[in-house]
Amino acid sequence: MLVLVTNRRIGGTCFLDRLEEAVSGGVDRVILREKDLEPEDLVILGREVKRRIQPWGASLFINSDLQTALGTWEQIGAEGIHLTLSDYELYTQPQEAKPGSAGVEGVGRTQSIRVGVSVHSEMEVRSIVAGQKNLQPEYFLAGHIFQTDCKKDLPGRGLAFLQSVRKAAGAIPVVAIGGIGAENAGDVVAAGADGIAVMSGFMKSGGKELARRIRLALNGGHGKVD
Repeated sequence: MLVLVTNRRIGGTCFLDRLEEAVSGGVDRVILREKDLEPEDLVILGREVKRRIQPWGASLFINSDLQTALGTWEQIGAEGIHLTLSDYELYTQPQEAKPGSAGVEGVGRTQSIRVGVSVHSEMEVRSIVAGQKNLQPEYFLAGHIFQTDCKKDLPGRGLAFLQSVRKAAGAIPVVAIGGIGAENAGDVVAAGADGIAVMSGFMKSGGKELARRIRLALNGGHGKVD
């Protein structure tokens, strides 16, 4: 799985064109991560993103706070939502066990929504796998693996971290994120990643060629980059 995580501040006025270019190069999924937008503006942008990526067969997941994600994904026509660990824990609690969720309308567990969740440690993964037998996420987004411009002051967690997460995740796919490009994608796959997510690399240049080269690494080096 090759994932594009959006950041329209990096993409600027070319944001949508760069997104579409990357998807045309082999991106399977777009995570729309524009948390500063009001819900109505997120719906407008999300529908345009969906229109751009649909011809290429890429899926769309909405990454926002829980209430906004649940309130917009169907309006946008997205395939799923992506949550932080804390929001995922709230989402998966039985409704009657949510005394702190007053005012969070629409929060409720359902099998109909495809959900991904961000994780930053092996223990977080083990907690989810052990605690959510009937409503486990579709994938884990694990990072950040290498140092990245988005988190300049934080060192990457490294390939050993990725290996530990992959082992703890069991049957749930692990998508690696953070400082990953064509030059190190093969190492990430060798460490156990089932997928790779990229933000800056795609948002800065569009990255059709980058998408193709990472796709080649995900395919085990088999195939041809035109």
